[in-house]
Amino acid sequence: MPSINGGMKLIKYALFLFNLVFVILGVVLVYIGFSVKHGFKQYFSTMLDGEDGGHSIPPTIMIVVGFIMFVIAFLGCCGAVTENHCMMMLYSVLVGLILVIQLGAAVAAYAFQDDVEGVLRNGMEKSLNKYYQMDAAGHNDSVKSWDFMQYNLECCGVNNYTDWATAEKAPVVGFIPETCCIGGAVGNCTQSITAQTDIDVVSKEIYTQGCLHTYVQSFSIDRLGTVGIVLAVVQVMGIICACMMARSIRFSYETV
Repeated sequence: MPSINGGMKLIKYALFLFNLVFVILGVVLVYIGFSVKHGFKQYFSTMLDGEDGGHSIPPTIMIVVGFIMFVIAFLGCCGAVTENHCMMMLYSVLVGLILVIQLGAAVAAYAFQDDVEGVLRNGMEKSLNKYYQMDAAGHNDSVKSWDFMQYNLECCGVNNYTDWATAEKAPVVGFIPETCCIGGAVGNCTQSITAQTDIDVVSKEIYTQGCLHTYVQSFSIDRLGTVGIVLAVVQVMGIICACMMARSIRFSYETV
């Protein structure tokens, strides 16, 4: 009997540890989910005319999963403390259901990545062409969006700074917006740059990396998939511990 109680105590501590990890990873999921959604809305809401290529689906699912994990972790802790067989089994079932949903969202995060990048690229290229077209519909939104994004993400153009040379009605001299300047909108820093200027010279004056790549790195939904898979591994171990504890609780009842 002492060995059974000792084993149950060990499982209980392990379950507490897994629930602590659940809470931490749940917070990470919620944070990344909100940052992805907010970053997308902040930089691309005026560029894509409401189209997001499914971008918002994985982060939304992960945000919901993150919040639910708090409730499930609390249930697991209560079940462990009270040594309640039913609560342990319910905990196992709920974690299992969340695990399935979460893995689906993680797979979707990876699967949607290429589609999202395609939608972003198309919207960014259209918006870039309106930047210098004073009479184009959406010109002001284009200017505000690009200036805000280039300044804050420290990037330039869609793929790189040379995209601005092909923008509709772009000036021959100073075709690169000053928000591409290193350190902010520095006056006349782009005036001497042409499409043929050596990259080593250009890189000292402006940001040369494209905004699409920078955004994907900063707010990539791939990170949601990675965190989701890590959490899934922890969840499986938690389910095993919960089932072992439920079995130990039931066995202790039967031997009384």
